Amino acid sequence: MTQRITNAMIERKCAHLNALAGMPADAWHTLADGTRESVPGVYWIGGAYGGVALYRMENTEGGVRDVFGGYYTKRELLDRMNAYTLGMRNVQEQMED
Repeated sequence: MTQRITNAMIERKCAHLNALAGMPADAWHTLADGTRESVPGVYWIGGAYGGVALYRMENTEGGVRDVFGGYYTKRELLDRMNAYTLGMRNVQEQMED
């Protein structure tokens, strides 16, 4: 029997990606004047059309990059995020050598 993939599982994987990248967990922060701006480099999860996608903030105005190029089922997205995480770890290990 296959395990059901939940939103919480995907959010935890996204938090893990942000930790590996040295980024905060929240994609937005509040400035001293009360306005909010995005944090470039932060990964976050979006959803539409019955699917989910992984995005990465590109600038302080809220521009994003769709990391995998589209919406996927939760299982497909989690599989892609697991592979992406493994790739990030491999690059970090090579840089340490």
